[in-house]
Amino acid sequence: MDLFFGNAVPAPFKPLILDGVVTSGLGTRVAFQWIQDRWPDIVRAPDVAPVDILTGLAAKMTSRSQIEALRAWLAEPTRTRYLEAVEPVLAAALITAAWAERDLKVLNEWLAKVT
Repeated sequence: MDLFFGNAVPAPFKPLILDGVVTSGLGTRVAFQWIQDRWPDIVRAPDVAPVDILTGLAAKMTSRSQIEALRAWLAEPTRTRYLEAVEPVLAAALITAAWAERDLKVLNEWLAKVT
């Protein structure tokens, strides 16, 4: 993911790197940790839009705990402007997480009945 920095990857293709990483729960956690670790570099990079990176991550989150962790991290005073920009995506992700939790509960109830 460090290919974001420098000229190794053309700017239009940089979001594809993140999209490829966040296709699973583990990838989402790894990407979030990378964003936290490299945040100063991300903000200073001339051809990387921090809001695009954050919305790309938030849109793929599927658990309430991940969403709340990102929200808490963005609530830090130096990052609140990003929280405002990403909040609609976080709200949509929370809805998806709630659906997944509901569906998992219903599936487990059904499995308990048929087994």
